[in-house]
Amino acid sequence: MLRRTILPIFLTYLAFAAQLVDANPIRYVAIGDSYTVATGIDEKDSWPSQLTQKLKSAGIEINLIEILGMRGATSQQTLNEVMPLLKNLKPE
Repeated sequence: MLRRTILPIFLTYLAFAAQLVDANPIRYVAIGDSYTVATGIDEKDSWPSQLTQKLKSAGIEINLIEILGMRGATSQQTLNEVMPLLKNLKPE
């Protein structure tokens, strides 16, 4: 129930926020675990891809640059591996 309430609010907030900044698309990198990587499912069904599609359908120009998830790693291990990669990807 809470999830169904928060997502529309979040999407509305992003839609208004996107109108306040320049018209360049938002560039983002999804960082996380096996859920982020979409272990066992098609990448198009992963939460980063679904989020991108929902935001685009709400009129927000957004591009998913990369999905940087690590299966079986701790949060600290993921950050240690991923943070150096972000410089080259240049997300917002």
